[in-house]
Amino acid sequence: MFFVPESPRFLLQKDDRENAKKSLSWFRHSTLEQIEEEFHTLLVSVTESQDKGSSWKDVFKVPVLKPIVIGMTLMFVQQCSGILPITLYTVDIFHSARTGINDNLSTNIVGLIQVVATITAALVVDRYGRRLLLLLSTGFMTISMSGMASFFYMKNRNNDPANQFSSIGHLSWLPLTSLLIFVVAFSIGVGPISWVYMGEILPNHVRGKCSGIVTITSWSLSFAITLGFGGLITVVGEDGGYGIFGLVSLIGFVFIYFCLPETKGRTLDEIQIHFAKKNNLKNNLTEDL
Repeated sequence: MFFVPESPRFLLQKDDRENAKKSLSWFRHSTLEQIEEEFHTLLVSVTESQDKGSSWKDVFKVPVLKPIVIGMTLMFVQQCSGILPITLYTVDIFHSARTGINDNLSTNIVGLIQVVATITAALVVDRYGRRLLLLLSTGFMTISMSGMASFFYMKNRNNDPANQFSSIGHLSWLPLTSLLIFVVAFSIGVGPISWVYMGEILPNHVRGKCSGIVTITSWSLSFAITLGFGGLITVVGEDGGYGIFGLVSLIGFVFIYFCLPETKGRTLDEIQIHFAKKNNLKNNLTEDL
């Protein structure tokens, strides 16, 4: 990040047009002449946004409320899919699964894969788009948590502790494989892209307020899930806990498929026009009826 310039929009808000134009040229890999038209459009957008101002009433207008709801839902899926409990309790999970693989080694493998997957996401997000990666992410997270739930269901179904693992010994690979798939899927989609997507869809004139709402939602859910994970496993069992995480991922997949527009290659103004048009279309249909 040391070598990355400030965003053109931020520099224009500080009335630094020269550096804003250089920044836009850097991000677009284009000459100053080639980005002249886009720079003018951006300048008009920033000027209008500053003239408009903002209040808390603006947050509850439909074109603003929709992006907030989308952002909060993405954060719900991100946190309630179980990433933090799984990351924090990885050693305990493998110890409980008794896969025959060293618990600490398995945890190190999961951590290494998470780092590699996150770097990969940063490289491919602009190539394949946000929506596709989010769909792939939640889809594979659902599959992996279903695998974990199935393993612990079969393990706990045997009431004889001495022979508890005899019927699933051939599946000792499943917990590690499922967690690796889950971590990779989370790290290429729901993990980093939820934050990227939130920054792209929130209107600029109320971004501070909206970002605060979504961020508070995210970390409140994170605190609640981490605190309540042990109690959840006690109440519904390990299979039930991972089943719930899989269900959350499935809900996320359905929500993303039906409700999230693609933002790849679109400016902030184009995205806001998208939400405003949908609202205007709904109002027009209501008036016709």
